[in-house]
Amino acid sequence: ASVPRGIGRLFDEDSKGNIWAGIQGTPIKKVDPATNMKYVTADPEHPGGAVKLDPQTGEYTYYEGLTPALTTYGVSVDADDNVWFTRTGRDIVGIVDSHTGKVSEINLGQQNDLAHTALDDQLVSKFEPVDEQGTPWQKAPRRQAADRKNGTQWIALSKSSALAKIDIHTRKVTEYPLPYRYSFPYALAVDKNHMVW
Repeated sequence: ASVPRGIGRLFDEDSKGNIWAGIQGTPIKKVDPATNMKYVTADPEHPGGAVKLDPQTGEYTYYEGLTPALTTYGVSVDADDNVWFTRTGRDIVGIVDSHTGKVSEINLGQQNDLAHTALDDQLVSKFEPVDEQGTPWQKAPRRQAADRKNGTQWIALSKSSALAKIDIHTRKVTEYPLPYRYSFPYALAVDKNHMVW
């Protein structure tokens, strides 16, 4: 199968020298019949996800995300050679088991401390927020970094002013709010002492 268009943004390398990147979902334009509101959503036939390039053969292997999403953002390889990719507009992190090829995902949920109504949720379900756009209760996972010696994955949650730490084996998510609201954390790095910057 051919690899869909939209490869890019961020890359990482696994222990075998393969290069991994994200793939954007293909947009479909729609109109909500009840409100006549125009919106764009990801095509379920081309949902985005991750792609692996074997530099020895030039072969690409595409791994579809489980939830269609327009934006695939940060890509990072963990200590077990699994590949993590963030779905910014869907508050989801996708994971490719590089040994089996199986794709799974973690839903990060939404911020619960911001008031909104059922009608707000209904309207938002009609479109996918991308990059800096979206609802105030969205988390918007962005760039990430692996602590390969400690078995954790760290992700900047740009819209919720927090960092997420995920145990790569248990998939437990721990969030760390930053001291200042609306600080929009975008990228991070983990040093040799497991400190996150």
